[in-house]
This record gives sequence, structure tokens and C-alpha cells, in this order.
Amino acid sequence: MDLLRDKTLKVKEERGLKHHQPTPNSSKSPISGETLTNFRCLHKLESLKIHFPFCISRYPMDLLSKRLGFPTCLNKLHLINCSLTRVDLATIGSLPHLQVIELEHISVLGGEWSAVAGDFPCLKYLRINSCDLVYWGVEASAFGVLERLIVEDLWQLKEIRAEMGEINTLNLICVHHCSESAAISAMEIKRALGTMAMGFKSTSLSSPVMVF
Repeated sequence: MDLLRDKTLKVKEERGLKHHQPTPNSSKSPISGETLTNFRCLHKLESLKIHFPFCISRYPMDLLSKRLGFPTCLNKLHLINCSLTRVDLATIGSLPHLQVIELEHISVLGGEWSAVAGDFPCLKYLRINSCDLVYWGVEASAFGVLERLIVEDLWQLKEIRAEMGEINTLNLICVHHCSESAAISAMEIKRALGTMAMGFKSTSLSSPVMVF
């Protein structure tokens, strides 16, 4: 099997071993630590899923930015059970062709993420599930073509920033099992947009609220 020709790569690290979950036309084989340090050389890689053990505290906070790296051709990234620094998030945000991001069971160092102008230039779908994110700053022109934002089980998140409502392409914000303040901020974006055709599914601490 030639990893340089794979367009989809799934890695699960378990009990100290790294396993490649094959695409339909590839055979299953272990991936060495050396391969994990050289994702940048996988020039044809379009989809990458990395699943770390549940105990994310085993991994240094700068694991992704210093050890893994990402090829610039990626258009889909799925990370499960890992810690991210601001550097990691900035690195991911600079990927020029990334269209889909799913983050599950993620710890963000300091609980703060600031997306600056020009970050995530091609991102259309962002899903964040079970994260300790508290403050999420968004500058103008970050997430410039985002279409769908889904946040789930972010009980510490203070708000969905009003700048999200300024993204012309955004047609869905889903806030599910998050803090009451995050749900309220999503509904405030809805009200600010008036009669624009955007759907919101918001769940507060007390009861679900559906607004369309």
C-alpha cells in the first residue's frame, strides 16, 4: 500500500499502536510513529480522521502543531479526543482547501479560541462536540464562506459571537446541549437578521427552543 496515493486516512492510536483504517481499496496495516510525523508529505490526502485514546491528558498540548502537521490539500479533518493549543487552531485555520471540520471531545488550552481575519477561508461545515471552550472570538472575514455551524455539549461556552451573523453564506446554526447564554446569543443573531431565511435549533439549560 502506498500512503502517498491515499485520499482518505483514518488513524486510531490505542495501547501505544497507531492503526490505519483503510479506504475501500486499501489493506489494513499499522502506521508507525515516523509516518505520523510526516502527514505533510501525503500530498494527495484529502480526508483525515485521527482518534486518540479517551485520556487526552497523556498528550502534550502542542502535539498536533509540533508532531503531526497537516498537508495543505486536506478538505476534511476529523479530530477525536485530543488537546489543541492556539497554535494548533491557527495551523488548522490556515489550511487553504479545508471545507469540513469535526472536533469531538476536544480540550482547548486556556478555554479560548480566537479566529482572526482570513482564517478558514474555504470552510463550509464546522461541528464542535464536547469541548471545554469558554471564549470564542471571531474577527471579520474569518469563516468567510461557512454554511453550517453545529455546536453540541459546550456547557462552558459563553456565547456565539454576533460576527457569525455577518457571514453571508451561513444558513444554519445549531446549538444543542450548551450553556443558556450560548443559546440566547444564537437567538439574538436570529433576531438581528430579521426575516432572513436561516434556521436555528437552540437548546438552553431549561428547555429546548426551536426557532425557524
